[in-house]
Amino acid sequence: MENNIKAYVYLITNLVDGKVYVGKPNDPKRRWKEHRCSILITKKRTCSYLHRALLKYGILNFKFEVIDILSTEEDAYKSEIEYITKFNSHNAECGYNLHGGGRGGYSPSIETREKLRVSSTGKKHSQEAKDKVRCAQQGRKASEETKQKMSLAHKGQQTRLGSKASDETKAKQHIAKLGHTWTPAQRIAFEKLRQTSEYHAHMSKMNRGIKWSDERKAKHSTTLKIAWAIRKASMYCQNSLQ
Repeated sequence: MENNIKAYVYLITNLVDGKVYVGKPNDPKRRWKEHRCSILITKKRTCSYLHRALLKYGILNFKFEVIDILSTEEDAYKSEIEYITKFNSHNAECGYNLHGGGRGGYSPSIETREKLRVSSTGKKHSQEAKDKVRCAQQGRKASEETKQKMSLAHKGQQTRLGSKASDETKAKQHIAKLGHTWTPAQRIAFEKLRQTSEYHAHMSKMNRGIKWSDERKAKHSTTLKIAWAIRKASMYCQNSLQ
């Protein structure tokens, strides 16, 4: 029987005011985790009634439970609609559902999408939020079906291969790297990497067919001359001290 289970219907209940939320996930545990993580990442910027309530009352004041187990997606959608109607959870006074359930769900208008885009412009996640996202993603592997969907979604799209960054982008990248220094451990790891045959083969492949401009050749020559002068001065100082 367990092998025939395709979808579930779950219920989230606010233990303070009794409001509920009905949902249909393929993986209930993962969906509940996503709900909880959403308030840690987006804070008050979220527009979901449920997430606002989780943020206001606290996760411990909510109960999560699976209320129906179905063998097909269609049955799960029908069950979701029935439970939303039963609990009247799409009514703001009784619950947190934004629509009546079923396939398709809620689709925001163009005006709403534009408002969301404007409100999110320029906002950045805190380092704490980034760390939580990174920890949540560690160990996760996309299924073959997901990989196939991603491949189909990217087909026909232009990649950055052969493209050139604008002067503005280069300036931003330069500013972002200012003051960045490698740790001793990073330097040691890179030096070890440079000594491997795989690294040399990779660099050879990357530089194959690339022709340097006269300006780049001149800069490279100057850099080598400075480096050699510094090395000679260092050797001279060491010999004079002996």
